[in-house]
Amino acid sequence: MFSKLVKDYGLDVTTKTQEKLVAIIQDATVDVVGRDDLIWLGYVKVESAYVDLNPVGAVKIGKPLNVSGTTKREQYVICDGKNEKTKKEGNGRWQRAIISIAMAAIMLSLVFAAMIGSTGAYSVGGGEYNIIEKYETLAQKVLIGQSLEFRASDNWDIPNVSVSSIEDIYLPDVVDNTVVRYYDVSWPTDSSFYVNAIRDTSTNKVTKWDAQLSVEDPSLPLDLKVGVKSVSSIAVGTDLIVDMGGVNLFDEDVVDLKIFDPDGVQIKTDDINNQPFTGKDVKFLRDHYGTAPGINTDDWEIGTYTFQLKSKPENACGLEMVSIEKALTVIKAEIDIEAEKTSVVELEKVKLAVAGVPNHNMAISSSNPAHTIFPAGYGDNPPYDTSGFDDIIGSPDGKKEYVVYFDDTGTYTITATDTTAGSDDSVEIPVSEAEPGLTAEQPRNVIAEGDDYTIEGTATGMDKVDIVLIGPKGYSSKDLGLDVLNGLEIKATSVDSNDEFDEDITMSEGLDTGQWIALALSPGRDSMYAYTKFKAGQLTDVFEEKGKYPVFAGKDQTHILAIIQDNTIDAAGSDDLLVALTFKVEPPPFGSISVSSDPSGADIYLDGEYKGMTPKTISDIIS
Repeated sequence: MFSKLVKDYGLDVTTKTQEKLVAIIQDATVDVVGRDDLIWLGYVKVESAYVDLNPVGAVKIGKPLNVSGTTKREQYVICDGKNEKTKKEGNGRWQRAIISIAMAAIMLSLVFAAMIGSTGAYSVGGGEYNIIEKYETLAQKVLIGQSLEFRASDNWDIPNVSVSSIEDIYLPDVVDNTVVRYYDVSWPTDSSFYVNAIRDTSTNKVTKWDAQLSVEDPSLPLDLKVGVKSVSSIAVGTDLIVDMGGVNLFDEDVVDLKIFDPDGVQIKTDDINNQPFTGKDVKFLRDHYGTAPGINTDDWEIGTYTFQLKSKPENACGLEMVSIEKALTVIKAEIDIEAEKTSVVELEKVKLAVAGVPNHNMAISSSNPAHTIFPAGYGDNPPYDTSGFDDIIGSPDGKKEYVVYFDDTGTYTITATDTTAGSDDSVEIPVSEAEPGLTAEQPRNVIAEGDDYTIEGTATGMDKVDIVLIGPKGYSSKDLGLDVLNGLEIKATSVDSNDEFDEDITMSEGLDTGQWIALALSPGRDSMYAYTKFKAGQLTDVFEEKGKYPVFAGKDQTHILAIIQDNTIDAAGSDDLLVALTFKVEPPPFGSISVSSDPSGADIYLDGEYKGMTPKTISDIIS
């Protein structure tokens, strides 16, 4: 773009100084009356004997501009205009410096002084001074307690450096006419500071400056968390987050994370888990310990630890600061399991609550797996029925909830084992024989033909109930199958976890009207009907022969009821359960409707069927 400007505008750039070149470009772009071009100016000191920049590829607006290279200079930090520093290693290799440029404009001019890389303020990485660079656009961050340095090598006219508002109060230190320093900054945070400010003589407003400074109070907060929850104690092995949210020191400022073990000995490095805590910069601590997984506490001693952040002035721009001290008690990694009920009956579901160290591996097992069922889909159970399984303790709260039931009597021991820490806990659950119970009721005892009949109730000690409806004329002599239209319906319905059931059966049009009998049945303690091998929900199998039910064919209502009773509750030794109800099915009510129109003679349709013309009264309509 620079060469295009020169060509298009016929600019003379030969033998011009740096300032002249910048002025020429400004005159041709942003300073033209009526233009709204944008320009961003950056400066960087280049010592050809020490710095070698790698070529910079094309960059799109809104995308990062990556600058890298080699240097023989001492370790230092390069910053962009927002004082966001990026560390350069002193061993001759730069880390990547990313300057994010996001501008929308008709024209974007990147002016590289003498066609070299640009940068904002910089500071010696982890050094003693916050180095202020000559930079007219963006304010540079200064923290109370820092020491500042202005260098002749950064184009400052030493000793002519003056900070507005404090020039008569704080006198700088001039070193060898090459450096100006302000020590232990304690300026007001509610003022604007300009370096070498030029004011309008009529308004006294600052119109030009060499650098603008933004002064803030330093912040070094500290919190200990597991996940997003603040904690004061954890089980050994729990991942711990050192929350440094709100820290406003520079990323390259060196801060020690001072951790003292229960014996009062500082842990500078956790060699077991390869975790250094001292001599690291803010960015390292935040990246490694301020986000999950955080600090690994595997093999830490049991007891109380203390945590504190402390800056190193010689490596934090002269800032000396400590955070509050936080205590953390590390306890033994234990696992706990509790049952919602201390005793249950067969097939009764019971909840189990497990608590332990988040993210530890664990196993759930039973002392009698042959009769233990963790049903699929309940709580945190696996998606399949099982008698035991492996799992991971929940994160971040360390909790899981399971559901189990048992299909035989006895005392069962359910054990939760933390396989990571080697600890376990158990709970005993006595299981007694289920005492069968059955109730049934009907919300309505008069049903219109075509409506639904509803029967509902409770059933304990079983998971299904059989429902029987017997018509007033009994079962068809032709044995056409079980259906209300044939005078006999037998259906199985499920019992929910609250021991409740309900079933809706449509009383189809065309069935026998009159008084019907409804039965709810279930087996007794042996879980099978009378002398048969059939369980609840299998009542049809008691009477079925090759898909038909000849035992009922041609029988009236009274005989069908007797047959069912003989094979269930009235059989010798049976403890089956039966509840009998009666209800009436009536033909649907009929009415009439009169239809008229003005003028008359309109066609009348009812449910799509032609009924004549108006005026007319239509009778025998189901209401």
